[in-house]
Amino acid sequence: MEFSRKKISHKAKILWRKILQWDWVMILLFLISLELVLIMFAKLHFYSNNFQPDNGLEIILTINGLFSAILITFFFNRLSQIWTVKKELYDEATHFSQKITDFRRVCLKLTNRWGIWEDEDATKNLFDYGRFKHIDYYDYKLMSFSDYKPVDEKLIDELYEHKNFKEGMSGMYLAMSSLVKDRKSDQIIPNSELYGDYQRKGIYTSKFVQRAMEIQYFSTMWYFFDKNYSLIKYYSLGRRIKGEILSAIGRIDKKFLGRELNNELMAELCNDMQEYYLTELYDIQKDLKFGLSGTTKLIFIMFLCSTVFGLLLPFYAYFGLTNPETRLIVAEILISLNFGILFFFVVNLYSLVKRELIWVD
Repeated sequence: MEFSRKKISHKAKILWRKILQWDWVMILLFLISLELVLIMFAKLHFYSNNFQPDNGLEIILTINGLFSAILITFFFNRLSQIWTVKKELYDEATHFSQKITDFRRVCLKLTNRWGIWEDEDATKNLFDYGRFKHIDYYDYKLMSFSDYKPVDEKLIDELYEHKNFKEGMSGMYLAMSSLVKDRKSDQIIPNSELYGDYQRKGIYTSKFVQRAMEIQYFSTMWYFFDKNYSLIKYYSLGRRIKGEILSAIGRIDKKFLGRELNNELMAELCNDMQEYYLTELYDIQKDLKFGLSGTTKLIFIMFLCSTVFGLLLPFYAYFGLTNPETRLIVAEILISLNFGILFFFVVNLYSLVKRELIWVD
């Protein structure tokens, strides 16, 4: 019962913080505009004896033709700005994705050859064949520190009990091999983008990045390299393979050029991957998935209201309604609504312009 109360209290606090973040000035102006709509309708309906609906509809069509043109120009200008920003963000995401691809190429070189790992019974023999060949690092890692229960939960439990399992070495190999290929698939050939050193366009999926952030993928790898555990026989790498690895690392950041391939270099590389490249890619993807901002949505809603209540319905009422009483009441409603919409736009015009010009709080 006490836990339930605390949970409800926590949700209430979150809800209250969200309410405090609302634009209360705009809400107040909306309520005032709504009240003006009601006042205008009451004045036209109850106190105006010589109101001519045709004249009112003509005025609405004239004014809203210009008003809608202004709004649609403003709206598409906003879309153009948003597209430009999104294009720049996409180019940045492509840049960071290429860094991750080069890191995966390093992992490919370190996992597809024999005689490189200090204990191959705890690495290649354990994960490339037999019962554990389809265990993925995401399931393995997330299960280790949460209540997450993957489909192969029992198999992962068996892995921990296996005589050849070594947490640091086995975990490191599993992490690298999971970056190289989809371990859930029977396809043994790694992704085609991992071969060669060419630069590819495109970005990683949100699912890939979110999962990597969720388990702090590269941080665990950094830990074991930083502790300088004996994991990889760097001296067993041939000159050509070592050169390809160092070339890929150099493409990630020029500061690594000329460095010796060892645990210190790999630790620094893994740290940069987690703290900079992956984090930046994650933040950019959140921005890329975000649609229209509040200002752009507001402009679109006003344009929609102006078009529907200021052009389409008045046009229909002017030419399609023949009953005088129906024509009168519809004209009164439309004039009142358009007065409210115009008032709301005019009083918010300064706020809209201010948001366009001020980019930093």
